[in-house]
Amino acid sequence: MVKRNRMRKTGQGPNKKNRLKRQKGRQVVEKFRVYKFKELPKETKEKVINKLWDINVQWDWWDGVYSLEQEKFNKIGIKFDEKKTYFSLGRDWHIHSDKMWVEDEDKFADALVKDKVIPKELAKGIKEGVVQAGIDTTSYAMGRGVNTLNMDVFNIDNPKEEEKMQKLVDKYDEPVNEWFKNKMNEFHDHLKEQHDYLASEEAIIETIEANEYEFKEDGELYG
Repeated sequence: MVKRNRMRKTGQGPNKKNRLKRQKGRQVVEKFRVYKFKELPKETKEKVINKLWDINVQWDWWDGVYSLEQEKFNKIGIKFDEKKTYFSLGRDWHIHSDKMWVEDEDKFADALVKDKVIPKELAKGIKEGVVQAGIDTTSYAMGRGVNTLNMDVFNIDNPKEEEKMQKLVDKYDEPVNEWFKNKMNEFHDHLKEQHDYLASEEAIIETIEANEYEFKEDGELYG
């Protein structure tokens, strides 16, 4: 249907103040049918899914994963600043936090003993504060980085006891870092699993149907 704008004829022509400016072109009202996703043909559904592949991963989709991982790390006495934690899922995959620390020495030491990483004697030193654990960040190019866990001996007046504790720290430094590295890799795996699911056909369809999106016959999103 085409609507044409015409000036209404009256006995007198419009004066200059009230004269309406004619717009160029013409106004056209187009009629077409819209469909729910499930009503579309198979080929059109595939077209829609391919076009909306990033509908669930355009924004901060990782916030939920960060919250869950924060809870997991809290259980082993570690915290991290979510706003300063970075990752990549590409070929140069990595994950690191510019602000990560041991918050609770008791939980941290107990987790290491539970996972059979360190002996109780070293765990006691961590709890008593004579062994202090910290998390360092090494930054590389293109925003990449890696976190490492370090342990240092402090405040032991007896030289023999200090030497004994230092030997324990040196002996278990590598196993502790391997344990910590595995925790970070699990963090990264969790992010990848969540991203892969959100970008899956199943999740895309769930989002389309939950939002009751409608489409034109050719698969173009309406509205």
